Amino acid sequence: MSSQTKESPEGEGIRPQEETLKQLQNAGVVVLWRPLHEMNGDWFWWSYGENGRASQEEYVKLWKQVFDYLTIKKGLHNLVWIYAPNATFNNSAIKPAPYYYPGDQYVDITGLDYYSDDMTKVNDNGSYDAMIGLGKPFGLTEIGPQKRDGFDNTMVVRAIDRKYPQTVFAMYWQGWTRWGVFQTKRAIVENQNAKEFMNDPLIITLDKNIRKNLGKQEN
Repeated sequence: MSSQTKESPEGEGIRPQEETLKQLQNAGVVVLWRPLHEMNGDWFWWSYGENGRASQEEYVKLWKQVFDYLTIKKGLHNLVWIYAPNATFNNSAIKPAPYYYPGDQYVDITGLDYYSDDMTKVNDNGSYDAMIGLGKPFGLTEIGPQKRDGFDNTMVVRAIDRKYPQTVFAMYWQGWTRWGVFQTKRAIVENQNAKEFMNDPLIITLDKNIRKNLGKQEN
């Protein structure tokens, strides 16, 4: 990884995203920016892996390089930077969640990516506690089932309320197909009790926010 970084012109790999981010900033849009995610796993070129793709030092250097390039050189100040490792449950091939943390001044929010048919293992090996301990707002940055169906959305709300109360947001991933075959159902609407999930009082939606703000104006 370090040799690629040295040989590549500055910003080469991020220029397409840079233009989009500029357009969003000009439109007044704040972006939850989650680069180089799941870095403690073994499946990305920037991740740990048994072959040592990225050392801790190399990853932190890369994160800071991207941060400085976008915020200082390109003047993008609409980005909320999210550090999002994978939850470290039942997998000996990944590093602890905070292992690659680049430092408080480079991160706004921490999170965990977590795929399972239940919500009981988010804090296995202390992943949740470690993220909360960093003192940043916390979110479940990717969640969803492993099976193709049978996932109860309301289970997510109950688990957050009872076991992971400092979670401020959760992001579902979309389902997808591969070679014309449906692979998995990830989205809220593809799983059980989607309506109940959206109507839960702990869930804030755009229409709930609008109604709340209209009520304040009327008063």
